[in-house]
Amino acid sequence: MNKNNIIIYSWFKKNYIKLINIYNYFSFKNKNFIITYSCNLNIDLLIFKWIKWIFCLNKKKYNLCNKCFNCILFKKKIYLNYYYINDDNFNINYIKNIYKNLLSNINFNIYKIVYFSNFLFNNIYINNYLLKILEQYNINFFFIFSCLDNIIIPNTILSRLFFIKIKFPKEKKIFNLLINKKCIKKFNKNVILSFIRLNNNSLIDTYKWIKNNFYIKKYLIKLILNLNKLNINKIVKILNNNKLEVNLYILITIFLDFIKYKYNIKKYLYNLDIYFFLKKKKNFFDINKIYFILNKLIFCLSNIKKILNINKKILLYDLVNFLLINLNF
Repeated sequence: MNKNNIIIYSWFKKNYIKLINIYNYFSFKNKNFIITYSCNLNIDLLIFKWIKWIFCLNKKKYNLCNKCFNCILFKKKIYLNYYYINDDNFNINYIKNIYKNLLSNINFNIYKIVYFSNFLFNNIYINNYLLKILEQYNINFFFIFSCLDNIIIPNTILSRLFFIKIKFPKEKKIFNLLINKKCIKKFNKNVILSFIRLNNNSLIDTYKWIKNNFYIKKYLIKLILNLNKLNINKIVKILNNNKLEVNLYILITIFLDFIKYKYNIKKYLYNLDIYFFLKKKKNFFDINKIYFILNKLIFCLSNIKKILNINKKILLYDLVNFLLINLNF
């Protein structure tokens, strides 16, 4: 096993044992769990392995027997009493149907587990229905939720769940892991650290971003510097590509870094690789205008994510026009 895999494996094993210990100590009190995390490092795989362990009939400490009825079903990918809910089926009717199935086949000797992956808690009707379910305690039903740790979980739901926080490898470990990759070695330390921070210390996401989005930031910096020299149609065309969300996200972090630099909070900069650009241009902008620009960028990104059939061109023309008025380097 190489060094990279050892770090991932040690993280996985540590948290797998943690989940099992929590289950052993607290499952008799509360069979509903909320697991929060800061980044993507195979969290679904970790929770799925934990769920398989719960179902195993002849488990030995942290190990599965791999021979019992439930283990064999999982090997064959037959999930009789396990329900997985993600972005593709986040709707109240689907959740209601699952709950009806749970109630229609009650067997007090068999556990039934519903796992809500990367749940957003942003739909009031689903939240109210879940609250109703969680209030009706049933000895053999498990409800497991996972979500990013910046998601706002309603207190009424949170009070009925056992809270578990999954910690991820620190920035230094992720950096040491990535620097050994052939395609990453050509980048300097600040570039790699910037992408680690942009991806919340996620090894998988950072690796993908460096490979696919490295040149976007350079291009966006040039765009900011030459904004007033370019035609508005050309700027919209540059931004309105298949990486529009990435473009907007990077722009948001750049303007956030302007504010951090202005207030001397340099330790928490996202984009360490543009430090000299920030230093050079720190006196060229009004901090209030930067706040307005940030609000506008966040508004655009939020609408693009929320509204499926939004006219991106109209949104971008409005954004670019706003930038031309308020940004002058």
